Amino acid sequence: MSSVKQFQKLLNRNDNQRFTGWKAYRKKITNHIISIIKKHNINSCMLFGVGNSDDIDLSSLLEYIPDIVISDIDTQALKNASKKYNLKANNYSMISIDYLGLDNCEDWNNFVTNIVKLNKRDLIESYLNKIKNVALNYHFKTN
Repeated sequence: MSSVKQFQKLLNRNDNQRFTGWKAYRKKITNHIISIIKKHNINSCMLFGVGNSDDIDLSSLLEYIPDIVISDIDTQALKNASKKYNLKANNYSMISIDYLGLDNCEDWNNFVTNIVKLNKRDLIESYLNKIKNVALNYHFKTN
């Protein structure tokens, strides 16, 4: 498994606290999308980076749009979303793909590998602060 997929799976771990905690946010985002669907009379859409869909209510969207494609690099998270919202096979489809193309990026894979190895918040924060300091202090050479 690529580092990108491994990282996304880590982010998409089924977390009921996130789903519960994001209730108001999910409603706001979903209502915004529904208003666009109504305004432009949209009858199909594709949602990118859906994951577990903790931030978009797919059932509510399907009341206004007959054809939805959900997409994410993490196939299991998409399956979790379809189960969570009790989606039926005839009104949605699922595509698992890495849209960022980071699978073959050595720097990104090294970053993800290092983050995944760290298992405590303070260690991750320290690592990210080191990277931030390097970036802030970097001086590009000019000709």
